[in-house]
Amino acid sequence: MKKLFCALMLVCGAANASSGFTAVPSSWKLESYSERGVALWFTPSTCNMGSVGLPATATVTDHNRLYATVMAAKISGSKMFIYYDVVGVNCVIVSYGMAEQ
Repeated sequence: MKKLFCALMLVCGAANASSGFTAVPSSWKLESYSERGVALWFTPSTCNMGSVGLPATATVTDHNRLYATVMAAKISGSKMFIYYDVVGVNCVIVSYGMAEQ
């Protein structure tokens, strides 16, 4: 029984593992939608057209913070890191920030 439980933990844990990347966002397209919030396109993510976005539960403040962080990185030429989960056909951001220089 313990072996089965351990095997299930390994399989389920791998399925939920986040992917991530670090890059300068100079070529990313940043879009703000009134109904969906902020979306990023042409990132190094594995999703269609490099799209990533915040989860549906994100608040307006969360979207504003992402927008401000991306703009600050674009202006300064700094790298950002983004970790995301693939949920269906969407890449949902679970963590992001400015990378150390």
